[in-house]
Amino acid sequence: MRNRNYLIFLLLLVSAGPALSQTGGYFSLDYNRGQEESAVPEGMFLGLEAGIIFNGSLSERFEYVSEFSIQADSPLRVEQAVIGYRLAEALIIKAGLFPVPFGEYNEMNRPFLTQLINPPLHSAGLLPYRWRDMGLLVEGETRGFYYAAYIGNGLGEAENLNQSFGFVDNNKDKSRGGKVKLSLGSGLDVAYSTYWGKYDDQNTRQMRMSALNAVWKADFIYVLYERIWASLENPMDIQDGEGKGDLVLVAVSLDSFQPFASYQKMTYQDEFHGYGFNGENIPGLGISEDKTRWTAGVVYHPAHGVRLKIEYDWNLEEGLELNDNILCFQVAVVF
Repeated sequence: MRNRNYLIFLLLLVSAGPALSQTGGYFSLDYNRGQEESAVPEGMFLGLEAGIIFNGSLSERFEYVSEFSIQADSPLRVEQAVIGYRLAEALIIKAGLFPVPFGEYNEMNRPFLTQLINPPLHSAGLLPYRWRDMGLLVEGETRGFYYAAYIGNGLGEAENLNQSFGFVDNNKDKSRGGKVKLSLGSGLDVAYSTYWGKYDDQNTRQMRMSALNAVWKADFIYVLYERIWASLENPMDIQDGEGKGDLVLVAVSLDSFQPFASYQKMTYQDEFHGYGFNGENIPGLGISEDKTRWTAGVVYHPAHGVRLKIEYDWNLEEGLELNDNILCFQVAVVF
């Protein structure tokens, strides 16, 4: 029923006509081949995705954005559906389903926006995939200063943080969060993000997240550093769950080629959740992860809106000797 309602909204936007709507789309397909202990030792096509984005203005002050995607292993997915009212040049109020303004990578994780093929460790392990929330968002930008504040349904309790997003709220609490970003000149931006809210069904335990990131963009180089922290209160005097992740990404532009490399690190400790978790009375087996990944690759731009990528991932895990490195290919198109 929920997907049908969003489809009706999509059709209404299309029927409004080109004067009110701008339409764009994207497509991506991956091929991964890994070592014998990886998830894809025989090689596999995966990551098939197609999406469509509508955005435009209903009047001088009202604007909207809607994005829908279809992936090979899931039905229609609503990435965002937002209507905004612009009170001033640097102040807009938005309502609906919006991408959470948290960190840098969560806002650049579409295949046509990022150099990486596989999501970095902290994005895949400590954050919901393409984290979004339903509620109200206030944001604006002026003189090199960006700010955002929001209230929403928030994250729920699950086996791990990556699975904690849901459209509905599982308790009485509403999540709160925000982000500030400052442009320091010479292509350097720094930002801080925060999030907090009760996440269990009983409305008693708190989840907190924060992120610090810096981006430097010059004519031929792009550098991103991002660190995130996560903490979850656990019941029954069990030690709180904690996670921390780092990402360093460097890309160099050489005409149609863009070589890149990254360093990724994630630690995630939680004695209460993990595999088998099924509510407060049925704890999981716990989570204990200490992972590192190095990547190197090249993005090739053969035509406008087309990206061909190759990436090699060296995966390391504390205390384990695994042969699970992966070679990845991707075609990403935006139009």
